[in-house]
Amino acid sequence: IIINTLIFTAPAWMAIPLQPIYFVRELGADEGWLGMWAGLVSAGAIAGNLIWSRTIERKGASWVLVRTAWLSTLYYLLIALFPNLTLILLFGLLIGMVTPGVELSHLNVLFQVCPADQRTIAMGLYIMLMNFGAFLTPLAVAPLIDLIGMRPTVLVLYGLRVAGALLFALNPVRVDAPEPLPQAG
Repeated sequence: IIINTLIFTAPAWMAIPLQPIYFVRELGADEGWLGMWAGLVSAGAIAGNLIWSRTIERKGASWVLVRTAWLSTLYYLLIALFPNLTLILLFGLLIGMVTPGVELSHLNVLFQVCPADQRTIAMGLYIMLMNFGAFLTPLAVAPLIDLIGMRPTVLVLYGLRVAGALLFALNPVRVDAPEPLPQAG
């Protein structure tokens, strides 16, 4: 799960410094647009938490993780292929809705794969490694932009995200299936 997560999440960490630069310098966004984009991503997350928590209960965390990981890859592709600020607002809302599915299912899977008697140390090591990745990967953005340009960098993030999603599909984390929910009535 650590390797899958590092490769899958690295593009999201790299996008933190890249997106404002891309949106403002390349596409001409202003502060108001950035605020609207951030608000729509957050609104999508509110809706996504409701949708995905129920889906995880019905289908299981692993099922949701693989599907939302794949859905999340589309964001980078869409903002690179359609550099239109209005469309990117819609893409922001959609990625906001998908991201909770990745995060909720991933957390559930993580808790299931960590043995209860070693969970504290395992989670500590996991969080340490993720923070290390979150620190290092954004440092690669500026040199990458200088080397290949802004939009190609976004496409590189898409490729990395696809590689990470592919790992969750080809190298799945094995967890128990959920107990079926009781039927009403």
